[in-house]
Amino acid sequence: MKKIVTGSQNMTKLDAANMMIATATDIKSCDGMIITVDKWVQMQDTDTGAYVMVISDKDGSFYATISNVFQQAFLTAAEQLGDMTDVSVQVIKATSKQGRNFFSFKLVIE
Repeated sequence: MKKIVTGSQNMTKLDAANMMIATATDIKSCDGMIITVDKWVQMQDTDTGAYVMVISDKDGSFYATISNVFQQAFLTAAEQLGDMTDVSVQVIKATSKQGRNFFSFKLVIE
């Protein structure tokens, strides 16, 4: 079972339910892609304790990630900006000092 930890301020209960069951594109396959955030939610799987973030864009597409790096960066940006609604992010694949790939993003001004 999943429970909502946090999410965008403009999200309704119906939006949240839809995001919990949505078939989403993995952020790993979105390197370089620009996503204009409409709504977002961070959920926790109550069975495993794992966190997942789902982002929806203006076109109704869903993107998901279990990446802790991406989620923490997103939550930090949301805290600084007050929310991430109507903000565009470009997904970035990077390599750690240990040679492992990870995903993050940069804010994009359009």
